[in-house]
Amino acid sequence: MKTFKLFGANITHKPIADLQAIKIKGFEYSKREVIDALIRMGYQIVKFKDYECAVKDAELPSDFNVWYMVGRDVLTVQKPALNSSLNEFKLNAQEYIIDEILEHLENGTVGQGISRSWECIKIDDSNLKFSLKNGCTFNPADLFWFGYLTPDTLVKS
Repeated sequence: MKTFKLFGANITHKPIADLQAIKIKGFEYSKREVIDALIRMGYQIVKFKDYECAVKDAELPSDFNVWYMVGRDVLTVQKPALNSSLNEFKLNAQEYIIDEILEHLENGTVGQGISRSWECIKIDDSNLKFSLKNGCTFNPADLFWFGYLTPDTLVKS
Protein backbone atom coordinates (compact mmCIF):
# COMPACT_ATOMS: atom_id res chain seq x y z
CA MET A 1 0.00 0.00 0.00
CA LYS A 2 1.13 3.51 -0.76
CA THR A 3 0.81 6.14 1.97
CA PHE A 4 0.79 9.88 1.28
CA LYS A 5 -0.31 13.07 2.99
CA LEU A 6 -3.48 14.86 1.91
CA PHE A 7 -4.44 18.06 3.75
CA GLY A 8 -2.36 16.94 6.73
CA ALA A 9 -3.90 13.46 6.96
CA ASN A 10 -2.10 10.21 6.15
CA ILE A 11 -3.93 8.43 3.33
CA THR A 12 -3.26 4.80 2.42
CA HIS A 13 -3.82 3.79 -1.18
CA LYS A 14 -4.05 0.20 -2.36
CA PRO A 15 -2.92 -0.37 -5.97
CA ILE A 16 -5.65 -1.18 -8.50
CA ALA A 17 -5.47 -4.89 -9.37
CA ASP A 18 -7.66 -4.90 -12.47
CA LEU A 19 -6.45 -1.74 -14.22
CA GLN A 20 -6.18 -2.39 -17.98
CA ALA A 21 -4.89 0.94 -19.36
CA ILE A 22 -3.16 4.15 -18.23
CA LYS A 23 -2.57 7.61 -19.65
CA ILE A 24 0.98 8.83 -20.12
CA LYS A 25 1.54 12.34 -21.50
CA GLY A 26 -2.03 12.48 -22.83
CA PHE A 27 -1.95 9.11 -24.65
CA GLU A 28 -3.72 5.98 -23.48
CA TYR A 29 -1.62 2.82 -23.31
CA SER A 30 -2.97 -0.67 -22.71
CA LYS A 31 -1.58 -2.78 -19.91
CA ARG A 32 0.09 -5.02 -22.52
CA GLU A 33 1.81 -2.03 -24.22
CA VAL A 34 3.19 -0.76 -20.89
CA ILE A 35 4.38 -4.17 -19.74
CA ASP A 36 6.05 -4.87 -23.11
CA ALA A 37 7.85 -1.51 -22.94
CA LEU A 38 9.00 -2.16 -19.36
CA ILE A 39 10.35 -5.59 -20.34
CA ARG A 40 12.29 -3.99 -23.23
CA MET A 41 13.79 -1.58 -20.65
CA GLY A 42 15.07 -4.49 -18.55
CA TYR A 43 12.27 -4.82 -16.03
CA GLN A 44 10.88 -8.17 -14.98
CA ILE A 45 7.16 -8.55 -14.36
CA VAL A 46 6.53 -10.41 -11.12
CA LYS A 47 3.17 -11.42 -9.63
CA PHE A 48 2.66 -9.87 -6.18
CA LYS A 49 -0.58 -10.16 -4.22
CA ASP A 50 -3.31 -9.47 -6.82
CA TYR A 51 -1.22 -7.51 -9.30
CA GLU A 52 1.95 -7.46 -11.39
CA CYS A 53 5.02 -5.54 -10.31
CA ALA A 54 7.84 -4.24 -12.50
CA VAL A 55 11.17 -4.92 -10.78
CA LYS A 56 14.75 -4.38 -11.86
CA ASP A 57 18.01 -5.82 -10.55
CA ALA A 58 17.62 -6.97 -6.92
CA GLU A 59 14.43 -4.99 -6.30
CA LEU A 60 11.63 -6.90 -4.57
CA PRO A 61 7.98 -6.59 -5.62
CA SER A 62 5.91 -4.27 -3.45
CA ASP A 63 2.93 -1.95 -3.44
CA PHE A 64 5.27 0.77 -4.73
CA ASN A 65 6.38 -0.85 -8.01
CA VAL A 66 3.11 -2.01 -9.55
CA TRP A 67 3.37 -2.05 -13.37
CA TYR A 68 1.31 1.13 -13.96
CA MET A 69 3.16 3.15 -11.30
CA VAL A 70 6.54 2.23 -12.75
CA GLY A 71 5.21 2.83 -16.26
CA ARG A 72 4.08 6.36 -15.42
CA ASP A 73 7.44 7.10 -13.82
CA VAL A 74 9.84 5.71 -16.44
CA LEU A 75 8.09 5.72 -19.82
CA THR A 76 8.58 8.87 -21.84
CA VAL A 77 7.83 7.67 -25.36
CA GLN A 78 4.72 9.17 -26.93
CA LYS A 79 2.51 7.57 -29.52
CA PRO A 80 2.97 9.21 -32.91
CA ALA A 81 0.45 11.87 -33.82
CA LEU A 82 -2.06 10.80 -36.43
CA ASN A 83 -1.32 13.77 -38.69
CA SER A 84 2.32 12.74 -39.09
CA SER A 85 1.52 9.80 -41.35
CA LEU A 86 -1.29 10.93 -43.68
CA ASN A 87 0.05 13.43 -46.18
CA GLU A 88 -1.42 12.03 -49.38
CA PHE A 89 -4.17 9.69 -50.52
CA LYS A 90 -5.96 8.70 -53.74
CA LEU A 91 -9.64 8.10 -54.40
CA ASN A 92 -11.04 5.89 -57.10
CA ALA A 93 -14.77 6.09 -57.85
CA GLN A 94 -17.31 6.31 -60.62
CA GLU A 95 -17.26 9.51 -62.64
CA TYR A 96 -20.47 10.94 -61.15
CA ILE A 97 -19.05 10.51 -57.60
CA ILE A 98 -15.79 12.23 -58.58
CA ASP A 99 -17.88 15.09 -60.05
CA GLU A 100 -19.87 15.40 -56.76
CA ILE A 101 -16.63 15.52 -54.73
CA LEU A 102 -15.16 18.22 -56.98
CA GLU A 103 -18.42 20.18 -56.79
CA HIS A 104 -18.42 19.99 -52.98
CA LEU A 105 -14.75 21.05 -52.80
CA GLU A 106 -15.61 24.14 -54.81
CA ASN A 107 -19.03 25.07 -53.40
CA GLY A 108 -19.62 23.24 -50.09
CA THR A 109 -18.63 24.90 -46.83
CA VAL A 110 -16.73 21.85 -45.54
CA GLY A 111 -15.34 21.24 -49.03
CA GLN A 112 -13.93 24.77 -49.18
CA GLY A 113 -12.35 24.22 -45.77
CA ILE A 114 -10.75 20.98 -47.00
CA SER A 115 -9.46 22.84 -50.08
CA ARG A 116 -7.55 25.25 -47.83
CA SER A 117 -5.50 22.36 -46.44
CA TRP A 118 -5.50 19.83 -49.28
CA GLU A 119 -4.46 20.08 -52.92
CA CYS A 120 -6.85 18.02 -55.07
CA ILE A 121 -5.71 16.88 -58.49
CA LYS A 122 -8.06 15.14 -60.90
CA ILE A 123 -5.96 12.37 -62.42
CA ASP A 124 -8.72 11.21 -64.79
CA ASP A 125 -12.52 10.84 -64.77
CA SER A 126 -12.47 8.27 -61.96
CA ASN A 127 -9.40 9.16 -59.87
CA LEU A 128 -8.47 12.02 -57.53
CA LYS A 129 -5.22 12.60 -55.66
CA PHE A 130 -5.21 14.62 -52.43
CA SER A 131 -1.94 16.05 -51.04
CA LEU A 132 -1.63 17.95 -47.77
CA LYS A 133 -0.43 21.51 -48.41
CA ASN A 134 2.79 22.75 -46.76
CA GLY A 135 2.25 23.99 -43.22
CA CYS A 136 -1.15 22.29 -42.90
CA THR A 137 -2.06 19.43 -40.57
CA PHE A 138 -4.39 16.49 -41.02
CA ASN A 139 -7.62 16.62 -39.03
CA PRO A 140 -9.59 13.35 -39.30
CA ALA A 141 -12.84 15.14 -38.44
CA ASP A 142 -12.54 17.17 -41.66
CA LEU A 143 -12.65 14.03 -43.77
CA PHE A 144 -15.57 12.65 -41.77
CA TRP A 145 -17.69 15.78 -42.25
CA PHE A 146 -16.65 16.10 -45.88
CA GLY A 147 -17.87 12.56 -46.56
CA TYR A 148 -21.02 13.05 -44.51
CA LEU A 149 -22.00 16.29 -46.24
CA THR A 150 -21.04 15.39 -49.82
CA PRO A 151 -24.33 14.60 -51.59
CA ASP A 152 -25.16 10.96 -52.29
CA THR A 153 -26.47 11.21 -55.84
CA LEU A 154 -28.25 8.36 -57.58
CA VAL A 155 -26.54 6.85 -60.63
CA LYS A 156 -27.26 8.99 -63.67
CA SER A 157 -28.31 7.18 -66.80
